[in-house]
Amino acid sequence: MACLKGAVVANVVVPTPDYVRMATHYGFRPDFCHAADPESKGVVEHLVGYAQRDLVVPLLTDADLSGRPVDLAAANAAAKAWCIEVNTRVHTEIDAVPAQRLREEQAVLGPLPSLRLQIGPPPVTRKVDKLSCIRFGSARYSVPTRLIGATVTVTAGEGRLLIADPATGEVAADHALTAPGTA
Repeated sequence: MACLKGAVVANVVVPTPDYVRMATHYGFRPDFCHAADPESKGVVEHLVGYAQRDLVVPLLTDADLSGRPVDLAAANAAAKAWCIEVNTRVHTEIDAVPAQRLREEQAVLGPLPSLRLQIGPPPVTRKVDKLSCIRFGSARYSVPTRLIGATVTVTAGEGRLLIADPATGEVAADHALTAPGTA
C-alpha cells in the first residue's frame, strides 16, 4: 500500500496510463491515499515522523542549546550513525533486523524488465569507431560521422541491420546484413 502522486480530480486520484499498464502487468491493485489526509498515508508518514523525532529534533535541539547553527558534516555523520543503529536492531513492525532482511531479499531480487515495447531480438550496443563504423557479426557497417565515439543501439532482423541513436531513438543507418568479414 503506497501513496502515489498523480492528478487529483475532486479528491479522486487519476493514475497515469503508464502506471495502470505497470499495475496490470505485475498484477497488483493500487491503494491510493486521500489528498490532505496524513492518516491514509500510514507507512510513509510514520517513517518520516520517526526520522524527524529520532534524528532531526535532537540535532536541532542541540544546535539551539549550544547557540550554534547545525553543522552539516556533523549532521550527516549523525544521520549515518543513526541509520546503522536502526538497521542493525530488531524492528518491531517486521520482527526482524532490516539489514539482515535486506541481504536475504537481495538473493532473490532481480532487475525489473523494461516497460519499453520490444519486438524481435533485444538490441545490442556498439561504440562507433574513428572510421565512423561499427562491427556486428564480424562485418563492418558505416554510421554517420556525427556519431563517432558515441554508443549506438543495433537491432538485426529480417535481413536488415538498424543502427539507432539511443539518445533520440532516431534510426541513424539502415543496412542489409552482410557476410562476416565484409564492409
